[in-house]
Amino acid sequence: MFFLSRFYELYVLMTPVEVPLYVYIIMHLLFIAPLNFFAFFLVYRTRKKPLAVRERYLKAGALAMGLVMVLRYTLYAIYVYKVHYFNSIIKFEMSEIAMYLLILAIFVIKKKWFYPLAFTVGLLSCIAVIVYPYTVFSHHSPIHLYTISSILFHVLNGYMACMLITARGYTPRLKQIGGVLLGNVALFAIILFANKMSGENFMALSDASKLPIIGGTKPPVNVIIIYLVFNVMSFAVLAVSEILYRKTHKIQTKISAYAEEK
Repeated sequence: MFFLSRFYELYVLMTPVEVPLYVYIIMHLLFIAPLNFFAFFLVYRTRKKPLAVRERYLKAGALAMGLVMVLRYTLYAIYVYKVHYFNSIIKFEMSEIAMYLLILAIFVIKKKWFYPLAFTVGLLSCIAVIVYPYTVFSHHSPIHLYTISSILFHVLNGYMACMLITARGYTPRLKQIGGVLLGNVALFAIILFANKMSGENFMALSDASKLPIIGGTKPPVNVIIIYLVFNVMSFAVLAVSEILYRKTHKIQTKISAYAEEK
């Protein structure tokens, strides 16, 4: 019982700690980067498998995400009702929104017009943590259950987003940016409504004081800035994804042509 009690106190309850910069850089190199590399490698390896197999890989990612979210929602419930760290269990941060969009794309809205938004926001949430992992390791020890679930959560967002290409035939194109930007308007409206109803500060739209550079701004200025930055990042994700897709497809075509000549 003592062991379980200590485990609960150290690795389940919210135990904010000041993590030095070098700690989360090391954790980034040991966990986030390799896991994302493995996820993207797995996506690449499945491209030649039968469509039914690729679809199973996609839904396996969604199932894994479901298991991770059971853990996260359990933690959220503890933080809301036990230690009163959060105000609500349901979250509307960018990564949670990405997960909602991807689950909808996989199981509910299986439409080509919906895939660009789910793909862009999903991949963006994964890339954001690769580039800036401070949001994962800033308030918890590296082996805290919240930290572990957060790492897996962001990796799976990127995996499911990329699997839309191989399993559903989605092709990233920059010309899809118009629909993505319209979708972003709807997403920000939902986040603002969720903040108002829950008293939370999702995506720092209610209070940007903890953000670098724009920490001194107030609504609606911070909302406009964050929205514009989000749109710029969405544009970049689609543009780079299209370039990589075209290059990968071109290389694969050359390899196939060379193999046929042999």
